[in-house]
Amino acid sequence: MHATHARARVASMDLADIDAEEKNALVALEAEFEDKRHSLRRSFEERRKSYEARRSASQCEPEEIRTAIHTVLPSSASTPAPDPAPVATPTPPPAGPATSMNSSGARMTLWEREQLDAQSLEQQRAERIAALDSVREKEADEARRRQEEWRVQDEARHAAEEARRAEQVAEMAATKRAAEERGRAEKEALDGAMVAEQQRLALEQQRQVDMARKKAEAMVAPKSNVDEYAYDFEEGMEKKIKTFRQRGNGGDAFIIKIDHENNTLRIEEEFKKLESVEALAEQLDEVEPRYLLYIHTLRHSDGRVQYPIAFIVFLPESMPAHLKVMYTRPVVDLAESTFKVPKHIMLEEPEDLTSEWLEKQLEVQKK
Repeated sequence: MHATHARARVASMDLADIDAEEKNALVALEAEFEDKRHSLRRSFEERRKSYEARRSASQCEPEEIRTAIHTVLPSSASTPAPDPAPVATPTPPPAGPATSMNSSGARMTLWEREQLDAQSLEQQRAERIAALDSVREKEADEARRRQEEWRVQDEARHAAEEARRAEQVAEMAATKRAAEERGRAEKEALDGAMVAEQQRLALEQQRQVDMARKKAEAMVAPKSNVDEYAYDFEEGMEKKIKTFRQRGNGGDAFIIKIDHENNTLRIEEEFKKLESVEALAEQLDEVEPRYLLYIHTLRHSDGRVQYPIAFIVFLPESMPAHLKVMYTRPVVDLAESTFKVPKHIMLEEPEDLTSEWLEKQLEVQKK
């Protein structure tokens, strides 16, 4: 459309140039006509004056000639008189503009001559105007022809652009549909994988519960026969254990000791947000047994984070046998009823307590 407006402006500018050229030509023709008319008037005035002067001179010429002849020629009787010279008649003046002949043989007056010249100039002016009009009409026709060509070209270009735009819209729509189909398929695959993973985790949890129940059933008889190995919590410990299980963060830990004389369990040390399980291992004595509760941080590659609670029974190899029995007997009851964890983990060397070892004992795998 910009090209059409530009070409229309060019066409209008061509017509304006033609109009200006015609106006300038007419002004120049008028000036030329006036100059030539004044020039003709001056010329005819000068010729009229010259004609009047010659006419006056020709009227007195015959008398002067006769007087000169009689004065020069002597009169003699013996000599026969010559034939009288013919009387000289005035010679008509040369035919000038004022005495021009028309087509019928009659002389033209100065006014008639001026009228004829004026008609000739007017005819020339009319012919030049007609020629200018013809040129102007041809240029106008050419401008209209060019404008029509430009209009046809613009329409063809517009149609091509519309077709190309429609093709681009169709391609974009097809690309969008393909992306939507691909996203839908990926989502369905991801949902299926998540469902399968949830089912696997549910089966694993049920398996661990079954194992814990079987171990508890196996330990029921010995536990009921040895009441001296049932211990109570020290004051406030039960509340701390509950808060630890419900609101604890990764890296939180308890080191628990059996006070056999007072028949109680008490928290010997409490930690918040340890950097790793290795930091907990550094707090253990190589000869003193302890119970450890530790919240482990397990990060998966898909961004999921789990916080399993590990119940670790630390029994150094060099410890006395009675201490080993004292810390071993309540383990199942503590895991199931008190700490409520699916299993307990036996540890003999503090150096073995690492993140890889713990994850292996917890039977969890990173995804």
